[in-house]
Amino acid sequence: MIRNAVHAGRGVVVTGLLLLPVLGCSPADDTVGPTDVRLDRADTSGDGIVLEGLDGETCDPTACAEACALLGYPIGNCVDGACSCEHGAADADTDDGGGADGDEDDGGGGPDADADAPLVCPPDPGDGCGPTEICGNGSDDNCDGQVDEGCSCVGGEVQACFAGPPGRRGIGGCVDGTQICTGFEFGSWGPCEGSILPEPEVCDGKDNDCDTCIDDLEECRPSVICPTEDNAPPLNWYELHCDDFYPDGGADCTWDVVAPAGSATVAVEAPAAEDTRVYFDISGDYVITVTIVDPYGVTHLCTFVVHVRGQGIRVEMWWNEAEGGDSVSDVDLHFHRDRSGSGWFNGDDCYYGNCVVNPIIPWVSYTIAWGYPDSPTTACARSRCPNPRLDIDDVEGWGPENANIDGAHDGDLFRVAVHYYDDDTWDGPADVMVRVYCGGTPRVVYGPARINNDVAGTGEIWRVADIVARGPTGDDCEVTSLATGSAFDIRPDSSRSGF
Repeated sequence: MIRNAVHAGRGVVVTGLLLLPVLGCSPADDTVGPTDVRLDRADTSGDGIVLEGLDGETCDPTACAEACALLGYPIGNCVDGACSCEHGAADADTDDGGGADGDEDDGGGGPDADADAPLVCPPDPGDGCGPTEICGNGSDDNCDGQVDEGCSCVGGEVQACFAGPPGRRGIGGCVDGTQICTGFEFGSWGPCEGSILPEPEVCDGKDNDCDTCIDDLEECRPSVICPTEDNAPPLNWYELHCDDFYPDGGADCTWDVVAPAGSATVAVEAPAAEDTRVYFDISGDYVITVTIVDPYGVTHLCTFVVHVRGQGIRVEMWWNEAEGGDSVSDVDLHFHRDRSGSGWFNGDDCYYGNCVVNPIIPWVSYTIAWGYPDSPTTACARSRCPNPRLDIDDVEGWGPENANIDGAHDGDLFRVAVHYYDDDTWDGPADVMVRVYCGGTPRVVYGPARINNDVAGTGEIWRVADIVARGPTGDDCEVTSLATGSAFDIRPDSSRSGF
């Protein structure tokens, strides 16, 4: 409510300074005279709203400046025995106790700043639109709403992109999305998805219009605090608290989340609760929107991005994405170390039968022994985080399944495959997607690849890609698709004996 009690050009008059710890105003206390121990709203001059306190007869300059700072104003001067809070920069010289002199020198060593001076911001970068598109930078250089259109790429590649004016990219609330190269050897960039574009500026502690200046609005003192982005690990709960976005308390919040493709997360745990949480089952960018109704009935909207990233090499698989409801089918992810000729479904292959920690099937245990040390338990939210590991084994749905390895050695080779174990009651083909992250960065997305199953346990095998670990920590990698020409490498179940 105090945020609304500001008059441009005159500032805010504050008295009764010792009462600042209980600042506020109540609907019934809106008259000139004091009726309680709070600050009252009153227009004493007829030209705007000011704050009036208990007596308005005495003013201490130091206490006034401190009080105005608490209210969010850089200037606090005594005017006619009352404390005046104003926008603009503080006086360059020592004030004589009689208030700011505008542009006049008060003899204290320099000119006073203009009390009505606007917020000083860095130069607006502008939209930066050019005549032509520049390939490979992920920007909409010619501002036609498309990113890298007409540019060639290798099928499955992923790049960061921004579908708004290039001059606004990476500034304030503007956040990159991602785009995938569709096709095979000679592909083309698909749409840029997930980027947050410039929006009209609102008073929320955020540079919404991406012009390098936060809350550059007249009479803005934000009651809502809206972040731009955050970071979190996968396979963890992310806490959401209404008071973090409306610190004064007393607001009602409702929550919405848009998860990345392949995630089974469709909503927060309690969408209408003041305190709730959301589960991040896969890596990617989760867009969270909170709708805040403050105690005065005003609605505020806050949207931000949580970048969910894990370490090492991470492979995510999901299927039948376009189908509604539960597909009730079982597709399995396989992550094989380079032991050419050893085939699949053995100790060189991390899969549901030997690579799951805390499995839901009691007769399955973790038996992989590739020589890599365990990761901290925070890396997988399990009682143990061995390497490699299959974090999720989905047996009755459309995924996701996640295979991970941390701390791989430079040059270590791995191969990814997908096996259609059982079509169950779905009784149809599976359209499968695979995404590879290295060190938290999405590198490739392959699919949809259609594979079939005739008898439980003996479906087709899609050999997806080879991955070479790079760097001293195994967080970098090179990924090569195993597709040939314009077709994925899909073979019958009988091929499981060959690498």
